[in-house]
Amino acid sequence: MMKKIFKIIGLLIVIFLIIGGIFSYMLNSNFKNLGHVELVDNKNNDTIPFRYSNSGHILIDVSLDNNKTFPFILDSGASNMIFENFQSRKDLDNNGYSIGIGSSGSIFWSTIKRINHLRIGNLKFKNLHFKSVDINFECLDAYGIIGIGVMRQLVWEIDFAKKIIIISDKIKNEVANKNALKFELSDNRFGHQLSIPIKLSKNSKIIQATVDIGNNSNLSLNEKYILEDSLSFSNKKIYGRGSSGLGDSEDEEFDEKLYLIDTLVFSRSKYEIHNFPIIAGQEGINLLGLGFFKKYKTTISWKDKKLIIEPYDSIQNYKWKISGFATRFNKKEKNIVVNSLIENSPASHKKISINEEVYSINGMRPLNEKEYCQMQLNLKNEDTLELKLLHENTIKNVQIIKQFIF
Repeated sequence: MMKKIFKIIGLLIVIFLIIGGIFSYMLNSNFKNLGHVELVDNKNNDTIPFRYSNSGHILIDVSLDNNKTFPFILDSGASNMIFENFQSRKDLDNNGYSIGIGSSGSIFWSTIKRINHLRIGNLKFKNLHFKSVDINFECLDAYGIIGIGVMRQLVWEIDFAKKIIIISDKIKNEVANKNALKFELSDNRFGHQLSIPIKLSKNSKIIQATVDIGNNSNLSLNEKYILEDSLSFSNKKIYGRGSSGLGDSEDEEFDEKLYLIDTLVFSRSKYEIHNFPIIAGQEGINLLGLGFFKKYKTTISWKDKKLIIEPYDSIQNYKWKISGFATRFNKKEKNIVVNSLIENSPASHKKISINEEVYSINGMRPLNEKEYCQMQLNLKNEDTLELKLLHENTIKNVQIIKQFIF
């Protein structure tokens, strides 16, 4: 009897090792494919304009295999990706599968698409691989992501004030600005994400945060780093449900809080930021995001493993105003509903409820998703919101004036 048990255990171990070997081979092979790009010629320098998507991401124009251009998100923290809404995806060749991790931590499979030629400005690339990913963000006006596979080949200097990106094969004018700050980065050997060491106080543990211009927050963090060091910061809970992002087909309940960090320390340097609002959750990933980098002219180089930031202002102010609520367009019911609330915010003080139906905002009543996305754009710079809410078969009028988050 014992011999049979040992044989079964031995067989299971062998099967496990075989599966693990196959998995490891696929993982390494896929990372290699996704990170492989060939530059067509020696013209490795160009200046291209950029704009912002409805979702607030950096958008650049990209041409794939022809002269027609498509808007793609520029993201230093993700692989190259093609979204399922890309109308020409049937013309792309399948080249295996890849394992991905959704923003909530869920694991998913995605097809790898091979692209023969790609052009950004005057820069030409060939033999690229992109993950084909289903994405459920609202108002998404991009066809994919130009990520690490392309970005790591060159140096990217992003001038947020002028909305231009200078792409080159080496860092230029490194010492031109005496106020420039230089940081040594770590390079993940598989995905080639670049990370920077930070601390939430002078005496707390070092945290490795990914340099991620594809993340819209100042800093996203796993909440354990705050709790383990027993750090006491002002915070506000986020209630509701929202789109969980890449690879996640269903909405997920928020487990996040907004924190106000007293002093953010950049380890191995004397640079500090005070009164820095961040997002932290139990399943959070450590990402230094676009909200931070927009305060600086930012240069990222994988070759040098270096980040150079040049502040636009002598003092960086990260405070922003919030209404304290967010909405979603319900495609099935063709209406707008409140999907998230922030505690102790202008919206929560008005007794607004999760899933409450919104009839109109500032006189606008969208009847489809396209009109809803346009409304969201129109409301971006509005500090006062006049809401009409459907409440017990009557319309309730509510005025919300945005206030500083902390």
